[in-house]
Amino acid sequence: MKFASRVQPYLLAALLCLPSFLFPQSESSRISKILESSLSAGSLDEVAGSLGAQAAAEKTASGKKTILTFLASLEERSGMLLPAAKHYSEASWSDPAARDYSLLLDAARCYLAANELSQASSLVQTVLLSAFDEQLLVRARCLAAWIQLAEGNEKDASALMLSYADNPAFSDWAPALLFTLYWSGLRPSAKDAILSSWPVSPEAAVLRGEAGISPVSFWYLMNRSPSSVALFNSQAAPAETAGPPETVSAPSSSSNAATASANSAASASSAVQAGESSGLVWQQTGFFRNREYAEDLIKKLKSHGFEPIVRPVTRPSGTVYYSVLVPEDSSFNTAAKLKNAGFESSLVFD
Repeated sequence: MKFASRVQPYLLAALLCLPSFLFPQSESSRISKILESSLSAGSLDEVAGSLGAQAAAEKTASGKKTILTFLASLEERSGMLLPAAKHYSEASWSDPAARDYSLLLDAARCYLAANELSQASSLVQTVLLSAFDEQLLVRARCLAAWIQLAEGNEKDASALMLSYADNPAFSDWAPALLFTLYWSGLRPSAKDAILSSWPVSPEAAVLRGEAGISPVSFWYLMNRSPSSVALFNSQAAPAETAGPPETVSAPSSSSNAATASANSAASASSAVQAGESSGLVWQQTGFFRNREYAEDLIKKLKSHGFEPIVRPVTRPSGTVYYSVLVPEDSSFNTAAKLKNAGFESSLVFD
């Protein structure tokens, strides 16, 4: 069976996570056809090779950027971190008139996850010296601190993370920074700070054992042995026999503070329902065991203009979970819009 046939839903989800710039409808359709054609090439290596060839042949800067970003996302999700970093970096420079420093930080993230720390640091420094967007600079400074920690500079890294966590400009990233300090063993008390100050964050859900952490990114570079990682995950997320994985897919930390004063709790609660759809395609932005977290995510999504619903899902064990869904639009741009607003998502079908 071909690679695309085996993981079609996953690939379609990645296909829809296009960059933040917009195409004319005809151009969007043309690029989508190129990506779909490459997905039918066969194995993962063959798909990646086809996408690379298409990127090299693409005449427009925006088209090249889209193809390279899609290829990098596919490689990152498949564990091919170094090729992903290379293609994110190429995508970031594909349009000299509109350099995308966010993609350069995506490349740095991949290098960090691959433990290629000098490359990660070089890209982060480029952003710190060249970008002017404050949110990008905040993200770059956080990555720089994580790189320092991965390099073994625990004293300076932990001091930076603590100072950032106390800085209102970094409030969106504070739970992740504190979770890093807890996870690395540098500041065990950070657990209490997360649970008290960010009780509905993904990090708090992990600490309470209501969600698991994904075995990717840089957590394995921290000061934890594989056996302790496995023990932590077994305690944090008891396995179920069927249904979606019990992981938190909530707004990325860049969206938390901006949406904290959104719609009222009553409005959020009214959206938590079984939910009927006029279509068959959704973007799932969260999957929770706690109804309160679903309501909180509903508030945040609504504040960005989305129309989410919550669909209860009952596992074979009888446990009820709450899937937060946003309907896919007719142009299949919902995943890109969610990502631009700071929300991660995955494609699901009725």
